[in-house]
Amino acid sequence: REKISIKASPHFPEQFSAEATQGRALINAQCAECHGIDGTGGSRKGPPLLHPMYRVELFPDHHFKRVLQEGRPHSNWKFGPMPAQPQLSDADMNGIIAFIREVHDETGVE
Repeated sequence: REKISIKASPHFPEQFSAEATQGRALINAQCAECHGIDGTGGSRKGPPLLHPMYRVELFPDHHFKRVLQEGRPHSNWKFGPMPAQPQLSDADMNGIIAFIREVHDETGVE
């Protein structure tokens, strides 16, 4: 079982794709209260989105979308439930996921 830290220390690419740039802006505008600026954590309300547990083989894109659309109940971790985000369009969700994946690639998360 992987321990989920409250703060991530990622490496950011020098330049993001347009889709990831949009996703970063959305994370900072709508997700930062719980997941931290740039999804790096620091809050007790939600895990850092850039944590390796969100790597694609453990948390594929379709799962990210389902959690964003439907939310997620409180589980066996120190964070509370994840509320659904119905205001996010499919393009918004794709941008958020693109940002996370591009940071993971630069950080070397496999």
